[in-house]
Amino acid sequence: MSELFYNGFGEEKYVVAPLFCGMEKCAPSHRYGPNVRQCYLIHYVESGKGRFWTDDKEYELKKGWMFLISPGELTTYEADENDPWVYKWIGFECDFDISDIFCKNVVFSERCEEMFDKILESVKYGENAELFSAGKICEILALLRYKISSPHKREQNYAQKAKSYIEANYYKDITVEGIADEMGLDRSYLSSVFKEQIGVSPKEYIVNFRLANAAELMTSYDFSPMQAAASCGYPDIFNFSKMFKKKYGISPREYKKNFEGKQ
Repeated sequence: MSELFYNGFGEEKYVVAPLFCGMEKCAPSHRYGPNVRQCYLIHYVESGKGRFWTDDKEYELKKGWMFLISPGELTTYEADENDPWVYKWIGFECDFDISDIFCKNVVFSERCEEMFDKILESVKYGENAELFSAGKICEILALLRYKISSPHKREQNYAQKAKSYIEANYYKDITVEGIADEMGLDRSYLSSVFKEQIGVSPKEYIVNFRLANAAELMTSYDFSPMQAAASCGYPDIFNFSKMFKKKYGISPREYKKNFEGKQ
């Protein structure tokens, strides 16, 4: 049994160990259970329909749904009599509780189908098959944890990621649209989230960050206004001077001269 130390849920490290996997095209009304498993088991419904019971609760599931069986949990599942399901499964052990990722033991995510396919194909990796499967299990868990994270938390992450991108690339020819494309987000949505979380629009943040760095270069490193402009994403010195004066009330040259006069 192989083990993978995966750092996807924070700074702590976790262990995931795949045990078995498979796929089944069920006969009508095929039923399994009630039974108890000693490991985690996740089923992904590829097609058809069926029912899943746990803790006196019943769920009707179809394509794209997954259901989780935890160690020691009594469960039963049954294929529909008219449209029996086809499902894939992966059984594994891990040293952390994943039940918080599944809402009421079931969750919908068609994006996970590809990962289950990869796990079933892992035999081609030979002695690395178990390690490969462990990685795919971690991808599934990471995707599902992101899916259930609160919208507010996601917006905070988007804003912070955009802010960090600006601070690392402010000297380049970056635009809000380009940042949004880089993050796979709509420009208007990113601008709205950024302003709500940071307090200014991303365009304003780019300008303010560039000008603040230009001011520091002129005063702390004796850059000329032209050198500071070129170093902070302003190839046009006239545009730079205009933006600088709008923010600080005086031209870059006057700003630098005033600072030198105080030395």
